[in-house]
Amino acid sequence: MGKRKRKHKPPKSTAGAQRAMEEHGNEAPANKAKKRFWTGYDSTEKFNFFVGLFIVFSSIATGGLYVITKRTLVVSQQAYVFAKTANVISAPLGQQVPPANAPPQVDITFRNSGQTVARQFKGTINFYFAKDGIPADFLFPENNLSQPSLVGPQSETHLTKILESNVLAKVRSRELLFFVYGSFTYKDVFGNEHRSEYAFNTLAQK
Repeated sequence: MGKRKRKHKPPKSTAGAQRAMEEHGNEAPANKAKKRFWTGYDSTEKFNFFVGLFIVFSSIATGGLYVITKRTLVVSQQAYVFAKTANVISAPLGQQVPPANAPPQVDITFRNSGQTVARQFKGTINFYFAKDGIPADFLFPENNLSQPSLVGPQSETHLTKILESNVLAKVRSRELLFFVYGSFTYKDVFGNEHRSEYAFNTLAQK
């Protein structure tokens, strides 16, 4: 009997090397397929990129215009209240002739120069008497706020407080300096709350 010829198989190391070469060959096109920024894209992809940028910037601009428009509306239409004058009056407001033994009063006039009503207006009136002025460490203590009221657009309101006659006489004779100060709060029609302060130095002339 003749001997069978044995078929020679390639060594395993050769097969592994061949497989590695095939895998390496498959990766090469993938690396070549990577695109460079901007130069590696076609005109359609560039167009879509610009459309996306336009949509983003349009959204930002629209939101900004809305905020600006709303703020402009608020500024042009909101109430603006300020303390206008401080006067010593001998008769209650609305009366030309003072009643007998009516005490003098300090009247603070507040004006709303805005275009809409000021709601829940509340304020204080406080006195300070001194010979040399207000000290640097004065804390400006305040009384309780008045009852809330409405101040219409382009209109005025008043707060009054009684002033003792003997003290008023010293103020008028320049024996004492007379300071009137306070604060007030109100809300505009947009729901924003405002707070301000005022101060007057008056001679309380007759």
